[in-house]
Amino acid sequence: MPTPAELAASAQLLYVAYYGRPADPGGLDFWIEKFSESDNVDQVLIDFGESDEFLVTRGNSDGVSLINGLYQQMFNRNADQAGMDYYREQLNTGQASLASIALDIANGAVEGTDDYQVLHNKIEVASIFTRLVREENADYNRVHLARARALLESVDETTASVAEGAVLETEFVSGLAVVVPPDPTNPTEPTDPTDPTGPTGPTTPPVSRDPAKSYTLTPEADTIQSGTGNDRFSATDLTLLDNDRILDSGQGIDRDVMTLALNAQWQVAADIDNVETINISFGK
Repeated sequence: MPTPAELAASAQLLYVAYYGRPADPGGLDFWIEKFSESDNVDQVLIDFGESDEFLVTRGNSDGVSLINGLYQQMFNRNADQAGMDYYREQLNTGQASLASIALDIANGAVEGTDDYQVLHNKIEVASIFTRLVREENADYNRVHLARARALLESVDETTASVAEGAVLETEFVSGLAVVVPPDPTNPTEPTDPTDPTGPTGPTTPPVSRDPAKSYTLTPEADTIQSGTGNDRFSATDLTLLDNDRILDSGQGIDRDVMTLALNAQWQVAADIDNVETINISFGK
C-alpha cells in the first residue's frame, strides 16, 4: 500500500504531466483519496482526465497535438516518432485514456536523462507551489491557471531553473488573495459543500457518466443511441451503410472513437452525430 507521501507525489505528477500546472491543495487531497480508495486505477485515471479544464484547453485537439502536449508539459519537447506512433495508436483505438498515457510516459522517463530531470524538477517546483498555497490559504483559482502553467514551462533540467521557479512562485502566491473560511454560525455566508476544493474540474468529483461500451456495426441497417461513456465504434465498407444512424448522447463530456476500415471506392452517407474522433484506413 503506497504511503500518503507516495500518493501525493503520484497525484502531483499527474497534474504536471496531464494539466501542465501545480495541483491546488483541495484537488490534490481529493485525488489522493480517490487513488487510495479505488481498486480500479484505470477508471480513476479516466475520471481525472475528464474535466472542464481539459475541454477548454485541449478539447478540440487532435491526437498528435494531445501527445505532443504531454511531452512538452513533462519534458519541454515534442514526442519522438516512435513514441508518437505508439501512443497515438493507443489513444485512437481506445486501448488507453490520455491520462493513462500521460502516466505511462512519465513512468518511462529514465533516471539520469534530461527528460527525467526536467520532469522531476517540474514536480519539485509544483509541490512547493501547492504547499505555499495551502500554508497561505491562498485563493488559487481558474484565472491563475495560465500563469501557473507558464511557471512550470520555465523549469528545465537545471538546478538554476528550480531556484528561479521557487522565487517566482513565492511572488506568485504572496500576491494571491487570502481565502477567509466561511463562518458556520452566520447564515448570511452560504457555503457550497459540493465544491470546496479549488480552481477547476479535476479538483471536484467527475461528472457522472455511463460505462464505456463497444459497438460493431452489422451488414444490416444499424441504429445506435450511445450514452455518455467513452464509447468505441467499428465498421468496414461492408457494414457502414447509407441508412445507418449513430447518435451519441455525450456531446462535450466524453471522447468517443470510431474506427473504419474502408475500400478506397467506398461512398456512403451514414448519419453519425457527436462522435469526437473518426479514424479511417483505406484498403484497395
